[in-house]
Amino acid sequence: SEEGFALSAPFAGDISVGDYTPTLVLWGNGAYWPSHRSLRLLLDARNVADLSVSGALLSPDAVMRRLAGETAHGGIFATQRPAPVPHNAPLWLEFATAGLFGADARGPVLWSADYVIGDEAQHSEKELQLTDLGLLSSISRDQAQICVTSVGTGEPVPAARVVLRRVGDERPVVAGRTETSGLTTLALPAHEQGCEKLVAIAHRGRDWAYQKIN
Repeated sequence: SEEGFALSAPFAGDISVGDYTPTLVLWGNGAYWPSHRSLRLLLDARNVADLSVSGALLSPDAVMRRLAGETAHGGIFATQRPAPVPHNAPLWLEFATAGLFGADARGPVLWSADYVIGDEAQHSEKELQLTDLGLLSSISRDQAQICVTSVGTGEPVPAARVVLRRVGDERPVVAGRTETSGLTTLALPAHEQGCEKLVAIAHRGRDWAYQKIN
């Protein structure tokens, strides 16, 4: 044999060690700054069938419902169906964010894959934030401090609208705007002090981002 072991008799034929385990991985999560060009998202698949990839925009209400454990999005923007995945061969695919979400997409988005393993339908998804707004937050019992900066330049973002919301409640807790330093201090109402499920949402024009601050 090629390993140097003597064979007891001549042999010719095919040897199978079994199929690779079916897998699908969506790469990327977190915040991505939308630069002048479309970003590329990577998908790694092996031995899956009927693959389709979709992109959906998320609204603030949809984000809050998702944080509460519900399934929600703002509507499918686009669906792409790649060529069949070769048997036992790894498949790497790239998807442009402009194709999945639109060239002007800003804020949280959801990219997902639907596929079949054996006879069972499967679903995988990742949430991204296509935003130039970076949030840094701290909270005490009676107030929250939110700092908003530009992901692209690192400079503070003045006059950004910041809203605090509580997971499981559609009503804003408190709102304000950032100063020239990019910082805003928001006093918490008495009934919200000590709450462990607050979310900060920052808006500047069409761009927006969020951060859990508990």
